[in-house]
Amino acid sequence: MIYIFKKNSLRGIEGNEKTETILNIGKEVNQTTQQHIEDGDKTEDTPPHNGEEIDQFYMTEVSEDELFAVTYSKEDESVVGWLINIKNDINLQRLDTCSNLEIPTKTEFVLHEKDLLLYNNDTKYANLISFKSGNATARRIKVETNYNFIREFKMGFLPNGDLILVSSVVHDHMIFLYSRENLSSPQLLYKIRFQSSNKYEVDYVNYYILQTKLFIFNDGFLTQWDLSPKTPKKEMHYDLTSNIIIKIVINKNQTLLKEY
Repeated sequence: MIYIFKKNSLRGIEGNEKTETILNIGKEVNQTTQQHIEDGDKTEDTPPHNGEEIDQFYMTEVSEDELFAVTYSKEDESVVGWLINIKNDINLQRLDTCSNLEIPTKTEFVLHEKDLLLYNNDTKYANLISFKSGNATARRIKVETNYNFIREFKMGFLPNGDLILVSSVVHDHMIFLYSRENLSSPQLLYKIRFQSSNKYEVDYVNYYILQTKLFIFNDGFLTQWDLSPKTPKKEMHYDLTSNIIIKIVINKNQTLLKEY
């Protein structure tokens, strides 16, 4: 059971009244409004995922008044797209269903506006599902394989909907751009090489793609790259040798960075 909660009329620090919407996923029932996805759409005769269990749920902000969400059922092999209006009350609209999806285990789900990107390191699987037209359309993406030793890769969206792929090839780290108009021909934007502590080993590297920023965590150091120009440029370098990064988040205006 997936619940969406809404709470209004929170007070600001100065004591001035303001309205704020909070959405949580969980079993708590002490909030103001609740509505669950299984009962959220009454216009469809067929229940979401043909009534099978929902295994995964993801949500992102489209605008101040709308959220986009997807639910995935492994048993039904389907992904359902949802539009959630939060302006006054919480209203759910089922956009469409993408069926017959054999999604590998440990596949990453990345949302942008009304698009869902799926990719998997182990199988080099990548798929782009769009719900923008009201009908779900799925397009397989060819993961760049011009190099023989791709160890792992991360993918994400730029604000204009284009895709970025960052891959590890031995000691080199490649940044590829996938234009929405031509997903089959990625463009190599940049090659980054880090000095490894051992020439026979590759240090632990992790990537975070957030809006127009690429963060590369390597051997205790975090490097921030700007992806907005055609040639990515390094902006900041952070020494985090005393920290263990689990996740990085950045606000919409790209003015505040948090690692934890």
